[in-house]
Amino acid sequence: MNKFFKKASSVFLSLVVMLCMSISCFAVESSSQVSAPSNSENSIKVLTGNDAITALMQRCDLSYPEAVQKYQENLLRNIRLEERHITVQAGAGYQVEVGCLVNVHSGGGHSNFGTVEQTWSLATGSGDYTWTQAYSSATVIGRYADGLRFMARGVIEVAISSSVSTGLEAAGFSVSGTIGNTTYYRKTVSIDKEWYSGD
Repeated sequence: MNKFFKKASSVFLSLVVMLCMSISCFAVESSSQVSAPSNSENSIKVLTGNDAITALMQRCDLSYPEAVQKYQENLLRNIRLEERHITVQAGAGYQVEVGCLVNVHSGGGHSNFGTVEQTWSLATGSGDYTWTQAYSSATVIGRYADGLRFMARGVIEVAISSSVSTGLEAAGFSVSGTIGNTTYYRKTVSIDKEWYSGD
């Protein structure tokens, strides 16, 4: 009889935990992409439910249970999770994005940034290219913790057939070498940009 009660209690507790997790995940809206105006290079992605849990796992190297627990703790404390990105034109059709996963505290009609969980940088463009990051960071700034300062530095290297004329040098790239029929162009990109919530 004692074994039966232990087993029943264990099953009941498991169901309660699963129900709580489901309610907290479905009680919020699904993730939305909010882009800044077209003349801006800033973007915000509000993460909720499974998207927030996945982001915590991928960006912060958390296990699924750890990410679920962190997400639920944030919900209880009125903290939402956002990805914030800035994009800088590097020339010749290449762009560098600096992003961060950040906690946003909300309540009383206002919001401010909390902990920056993780930062990264990446390049986008066409053809055969690489982005080698030296560093990336995002720090909370402002009297009311309402801004972020993004900093990053890295090198874009583009491989182009030597027989093809490019506008890379005009865009600030320099030749770093030629191997066979391929010429390599490099450009160092440094970013230091502030972004406030009202921008």
